[in-house]
Amino acid sequence: MSREMSLLLTAFVACILFPLVSYSQQGSFIIDDHYRTSDHSDGIHFEVISDNNGLISAAHNQGVYQYDGTIWDYYHTPTAAISLANDSENTLYVGCVNGFGKLDWVDFKFEYIPIYASDSTPELFFQTASLADEVFFLSEKSMFIYNISEGKTTKSFKDKFLNFFVLDNAVYVNTENRTYLISNDELQPVELSNDNIRIARVIPQKGGKSFIVLDFEGKIYRYEGRQFTPFVINEKVDDLALAITDVQMI
Repeated sequence: MSREMSLLLTAFVACILFPLVSYSQQGSFIIDDHYRTSDHSDGIHFEVISDNNGLISAAHNQGVYQYDGTIWDYYHTPTAAISLANDSENTLYVGCVNGFGKLDWVDFKFEYIPIYASDSTPELFFQTASLADEVFFLSEKSMFIYNISEGKTTKSFKDKFLNFFVLDNAVYVNTENRTYLISNDELQPVELSNDNIRIARVIPQKGGKSFIVLDFEGKIYRYEGRQFTPFVINEKVDDLALAITDVQMI
């Protein structure tokens, strides 16, 4: 029997036996169940984040839900809310279908305020990010930069975009052809390594001095001191003709 088949058999047996010998967690932890109480909620959420105060925000296909640990609040958006980002002041920015905006106070109530809206071909702003005094909104064909202090969009770009990411306190964006550094509201072509690694996702590690990086080829690296160090698992993944599609630190 091959090593791979032995591992699969061991995992299968473990899955069968574990429920028979495991016990529920002992203690006095409070676990709350939250059921649908609104006609707006159908359980479809595209992104969930939390701010510096622990307020949880969830992007929903009819708006944004926020949970403070006790109460759920709902804020309607004109189209589905797809992506979320908080700035340093915990203002929530929302990327939607055909537009983007933020949650803020208007006429003594908290609600969604549109920043940009389009009636053209459906455009999903699938990524939103905040760094320093700017917020970035990305769709497959457009990128907008919003200046927080000025309260307006200061720059927009058209291309075939894949994603953007934050690394070393800078924002980078990938198009189909190459990687760019966003600096002074301009796109500067860069190569982050000799191998021209195209980054799909960046996960900061504790302390913020090193990062786990996933590239578009399904390989993972440790990034520290402007150096990319591949993980040994990349070789195992290659041997099995697989690709890593997501990484999560726990």
